[in-house]
Parts: sequence; C-alpha cells; structure tokens
Amino acid sequence: MTDQLRNWRQGVVPHQDIRDDQVSEALFAVNLSRAINREGAVEYRDPVLFFERTHLTRTLQSLIRDVLAILTGGEKATVNSVLHLQTNFGGGKSHAELALYHLLTSPDRVLSVPHLKSFLADSGITQIPQAAVAVLPCADLPAN
Repeated sequence: MTDQLRNWRQGVVPHQDIRDDQVSEALFAVNLSRAINREGAVEYRDPVLFFERTHLTRTLQSLIRDVLAILTGGEKATVNSVLHLQTNFGGGKSHAELALYHLLTSPDRVLSVPHLKSFLADSGITQIPQAAVAVLPCADLPAN
C-alpha cells in the first residue's frame, strides 16, 4: 500500500513561511493571555485568521458543540454544564480555549470562515448565542 502513496510534499503546498524556512517555533505555543490582549502572533489575535488556520479536530468539534448546547439550553445543558479540559502538556487546551473565546466574542467575524460555518451548519447550529466571556489565564497568576 505504501508503494501507491505519494510523498505528502507532492500533494500539499505548504504556506510560504514554511517553504522559506521562516517558521518560529513560538508560533505553535498559544499564550492565551497575550492573544486576548491582542499581543503576540497575529494568528492567535485575529479571530478570522485563527480559524482559517485551525483544523477542527473531532475533539475540538465536540467541545464547540457541547459549549454551544450548554449556552442555548440544549440537551447537554441538563447533563453537566461544567466542562473539564484534560490533556497532556501540549495537548491543545489553550488552543481550544482560544477557539471558544474567538467563537463567542467575535461570532459574526468567525462565521466568515467557510470550514467553520460549514461545520456549524452540519451540526445544526444556526447561530452563535450571546455569552458573557471571562478569561483567567492561570499561567500568568503569581505562585505566592
């Protein structure tokens, strides 16, 4: 079977920054505090660019559906409206938190991203509910 698979570089054209070997490793680590304060990499600050560059994994899709169901009083809201994100270090918790932040604070802007809009429509979600959003980036809290 591997004899039939082409090298991924033959079927995919990486972004220009990757082709030019100009990728910063820091770009892959979300700093939630900096992103919500409109600091740091534009890929995290800008809601549209964030979702244009974010692959909606099954886990992220499930989290978005659960949160929106809770906010709209859907079926999941009666089960448990407290969600616990648990992954290993580097498992995507901050990325998921930032996805929810952008989704809930900039719904009109992020709905311009085709794959996000399509996912929501396929999930039966016609609009993003209004929500009061609070963010407490615990990594920035003093340890004393």
